[in-house]
Amino acid sequence: MARILIVDDERISVLLAIRLLERLGHTVVDAVSTGKDAIERTAASNPDVILMDVGLKGDMDGIEAAKQINRLFSIPIIFVTAYTDQGTAKRMNETRFSGLISKPFQEEDLLRAVGEVLR
Repeated sequence: MARILIVDDERISVLLAIRLLERLGHTVVDAVSTGKDAIERTAASNPDVILMDVGLKGDMDGIEAAKQINRLFSIPIIFVTAYTDQGTAKRMNETRFSGLISKPFQEEDLLRAVGEVLR
C-alpha cells in the first residue's frame, strides 16, 4: 500500500481523507497545512503520493509548493481543490500533477484518483 502526505488547511477534509485512506490500508505519513511544511515533510518522509490542496495557510499556495516539489522530487501530486477557475487551472497545468479532485470530494473520487496514480 502507499505512503501518502496530505497537504490541506481544512481539518475536516484532512480527517476524512485519513479515515478513507487508512481504511484501505494506506499509511498517511503526515498532514500539514502550509506549502513550506509540505516541502519539508516530502523531503523527510518520501511519500509515494501527495494530496495537495490549492489554498493553504501561509504565503505559498499549493500550486507553488507543487512546483517546488516537482523540481526536487519525483512524487505524484493529486490536487484537491474547490478552485476551478481558468487562472487556477492554467497555473496547475504548469506543474506535473497526476490527478485532480474537486472539493468537497466524494469518497469514490479520492479512492479512484489514488488508485490511478498507484497503477
